[in-house]
Amino acid sequence: MNKVEKADHAKDFNPEAEYRKLVEKYAQNGELKKVAVVVLTEKRKTLGITDTKAEEIETEILAPVRKHLADLQSYKQYFAEEVEQKYPLDEHTLNILKDYQDMLGLRDEDVASIELEITSVKKTEYQKQLQIQKQKQEYENNLQRYEQELIKAVQAQYPLDEYVGNGLKTFQQFLKLRDEDINLIEQKILAPKQAEYEHQQQELEKLDQEQVKNSENSLLLDKVRGDDLRLDLKLDFREAIFGGEKEICISHLKSCEVCKGFGRTYTSLTYVTANRKCNFCDGKGLNPVTQKLKINIPAGIENGTRLRIAQEGDERQGGGNPGDLYIYLFVNQDKEFKRNGINILSEITIDQQQAISGCHLGVNTVDGRVELIIPPKIRTNQVMKLKNRGVPRLGNPSSRGDHLITIIVKN
Repeated sequence: MNKVEKADHAKDFNPEAEYRKLVEKYAQNGELKKVAVVVLTEKRKTLGITDTKAEEIETEILAPVRKHLADLQSYKQYFAEEVEQKYPLDEHTLNILKDYQDMLGLRDEDVASIELEITSVKKTEYQKQLQIQKQKQEYENNLQRYEQELIKAVQAQYPLDEYVGNGLKTFQQFLKLRDEDINLIEQKILAPKQAEYEHQQQELEKLDQEQVKNSENSLLLDKVRGDDLRLDLKLDFREAIFGGEKEICISHLKSCEVCKGFGRTYTSLTYVTANRKCNFCDGKGLNPVTQKLKINIPAGIENGTRLRIAQEGDERQGGGNPGDLYIYLFVNQDKEFKRNGINILSEITIDQQQAISGCHLGVNTVDGRVELIIPPKIRTNQVMKLKNRGVPRLGNPSSRGDHLITIIVKN
């Protein structure tokens, strides 16, 4: 290098710019390592830069980095506080954090690692909580499924037979339901049903005892009596529920009015008594007679119930008390209603909008049309109750069961 070139080089050489390059080279995360400080101290002497000037250059270079790191730390602090209070973050909070990020001049890639670091643990906890909640909700849904099946079974038959009981036990095992939870459901549903069943059995037992007592009294009065008769009588659904007076027509044997039931007539002539077969009853002593009777049907009577009408059976040849008339009641099915004990069952169908929003509907009952209030978010197969719209209790018609309406949500 000639003297001219050396002069030009010396003229272009800038010690401060050279020192700046060295500081930028050694700076790391806004700081200078101890060994870098030692090297730079020697370079100051070589370049002829004062300590004051060197500190100005270092501050100028390191300050933005330090500010950037401080801003990252500030963002990290606020982000961590928000996540700790609530996770996942809602849209409102995310918008505020985004504005704070822009205010600090941080890029998305700058905050991405911070957010990932903080949310990774929370995300795992959150997913675990979601899984627990999901399992809990599934269990609650399975409990409701079992309860609905139990209600259907009890509505169809009570007491439950062994076959139905085994089926419910298998269903419980399939749904993986705990025994203690099943016991609570069964206590809620079966306890009232058992009380109702026991009451009905007591009432039927009273009727049987009264019939036996009346029968025994009749035998004590006269052990010789005519034959009993049976009449099968069909009732409409509502007739069985409310009972009332009903006229029937029967045919039974009555003592002949001519021979008084003995089958022979006696004609007294002078010194002679004529004993002849009664022509009016052909010697049988009895004649068939068709007769209309008014009977009282008790409210709440069930299919297959037997009524006893004393001394309305056949009379006996030669006298004695008539037999009894036993009326067996058979209830016709109704197109709209079914009966389970003292409760009446029916179904109504609603659409999805009515199920979601709830509605007021007019429904038919045995008492006529009434309003049913369906709450929002009702599920299909859910049962609603109209109290005291069911069947009168046998022997206590002022006390009535309920009308149970199954809601069917149309897809």
